[in-house]
Formats: sequence, structure tokens, C-alpha cells
Amino acid sequence: MDRSVTNRQISVIIPVYNCRTYLEGAVASVLRQPSKMIDIVMVDDGSTDGSAELCDQLAAKYGRIHVIHQKNGGVSSARNAGIEYVLSAPVVETRYICFLDADDCWKQMFFSDGIADLLEGGYHLLGFQSLDCDQNLNRISSPRAMEQGCRRGGAEQVWVHSQQHFGAMFYAAKLLRDYGIRFQDGLRYSEDKIFSMQCLYLADTIWLENHVLYLYRHTRNSAIGSRKYGISYYIPIVEGYLQMDACMRKYVTESRGRLLACKICVIHYLMDMIDEHFRQWGTKAEVDQLLNEHPQYLAALKAEADFAVISQEARYLCYASHPYKYMLQHYVLGMGFYIRRFLKRFVG
Repeated sequence: MDRSVTNRQISVIIPVYNCRTYLEGAVASVLRQPSKMIDIVMVDDGSTDGSAELCDQLAAKYGRIHVIHQKNGGVSSARNAGIEYVLSAPVVETRYICFLDADDCWKQMFFSDGIADLLEGGYHLLGFQSLDCDQNLNRISSPRAMEQGCRRGGAEQVWVHSQQHFGAMFYAAKLLRDYGIRFQDGLRYSEDKIFSMQCLYLADTIWLENHVLYLYRHTRNSAIGSRKYGISYYIPIVEGYLQMDACMRKYVTESRGRLLACKICVIHYLMDMIDEHFRQWGTKAEVDQLLNEHPQYLAALKAEADFAVISQEARYLCYASHPYKYMLQHYVLGMGFYIRRFLKRFVG
């Protein structure tokens, strides 16, 4: 019996934006899998480098590829368009949705190891391993092991797959349909973590398997590699976690527990934001203005009663005159002290 055969349909959503160089390789890594119950939904997000035309050529060549063309709206918008397309299919109950970035790949022969048996188990989520690779898909680190096995979703489970790329997971289409889980439109960074955390919190059953699925290619043109530094980078992320917190409150049950992870992430991102702001020689007045305009941020930084975070450091960063200038000043004064002591000792 071919252990790669499954009756579960798998839809792989690939957002496409100016990635012609790698696109065909990403598609090939999916189509070459032993399982034939896989289709691909390519969402061209207003590409201008020939990627849109390549999508159409690949769809004409392979019957399992569907193409959506839309105006540029960002990666979240493209993935959401793919989700809506898949959920409009006649059969959703037995379908899984996966996400693959156009410059990444699936591991060769992933389905040859009995993965189909797991798919037949009907889990809400199936989490696998990802592998960090260079531009040529050569491994640059070892895959991170997870605690393998079955578990129920909820607040305690939202971190269990955090060491892996969010694309190294199969999401039951009915889970996304029933809870209306989507990517936050306009969010360019951390949109994947927010999406997967919602799924892990709401899932009834999760299976984690230490088996590499996803090859993540590190490129110079990645979103994180070209990001801006300082406050403007962090604010959308902080707002994204606050939005998730508000959305998930209505799903709190005794078994799921209270989802504190959202606010904990808000606190740590705010801490990183202020730290990076000062590293860029931003002023404390700018931080004070931001916190005055967004009292919910300041409230989060003072939330030591509810969350196990370094509130003392938060207060220091918020209220000190300027930590990095302060550190530099004392570093210079300290060097002057040692120079004077050296001269006194050897010069007399």
C-alpha cells in the first residue's frame, strides 16, 4: 500500500509578488510530492516583474493550479484571497489549507513517510518542522525538535509551534471557516504568528510531528531584512496583537483558558520598540508623546500584577532621561577615570 496516499484534499496557497526567480521552484516542490490530492492556489498580488504571466503559464501547464490576480494589497490580503477561494469549494470538511511563500519550498518526498495516516486522523492542526536555508536552499541550522504527539488547543498551546515557520502546518479548512480566522489586512510583520496563535488557541485537536516539511529560504529581499527601524515598525505589530486579544476574548472557555499571550507579546514588543528607539538616538519626548496618545500601551507596560514580565526594566526605559545616552556618558567618564589612573601610575 502506498503510504503517501490520502483522501484529504490539500490546498496550498502561494502569495505571489515580484518573485519570478524562485516561483517555479516553489510550485515544483509541491507538485512533485507523491500525493496527488494537492492543488495550488497562486494569488498574484499585483506583480510587475513577470510573475503574473508565469503564474498563468504554470496554470496552463498543470491542471492542479488555480490563479487569482488582484491589485497589490500586501501578503495578508493575498493569503486571505486564497482562503476565500478554497472555502468556496464544494467540499470543505475534509480539506486542509497550507501556506507557502513563493521563495520557499517543501521538502522533497515529504509525503513518503506515512504523513497521510496523520491527515486521515482529522486533526484541526498538523504541525511539522521547518528548516532554515540559505539562498541556494542549503541548510544553515538543524531543525528544532518539538514535543511530538496529540494535544488539545488552548492558551497553554499557543507556543508549541513557535520555533517553526507558520507554513510548516496544515490547517483544517473547517477551522478557518467556523471561526472566521484570517490574516490581518495591512499587517506586514508578525501577521503569520498572530494567525497561527489564533488557530492554536481555537483548535480542538493538534498533532505535532518531528518531520521536516518547510524549507525557509533566507534572502536579502525578505520583509524583515528590509524593514524600517524604530517606532514606525513596531506600532502595527502592537496593534495587531491588541486586535487579536479583543477578538479572542469571546472564545474564552474553561478548557481553553484566558489567552494572556496577546498582552505578553504587546509588552515585549513595546519594550523592544523603546529600546530600539533609543538605540537610534530617538528622544524620550517622542516616547512620552506616544504613550500619552496611546494610554493602552502605558497600561500594558505597567501590567506586572497580571503578567510575568520585566516591569522594572519597562519603567526604566519609559522614565529614565535617556538610557543609551546615559550609558554612553558613564562609559566615557569611566574611560577617563582609567586613563587618569594609568597616567598617574606610569607618568608620576
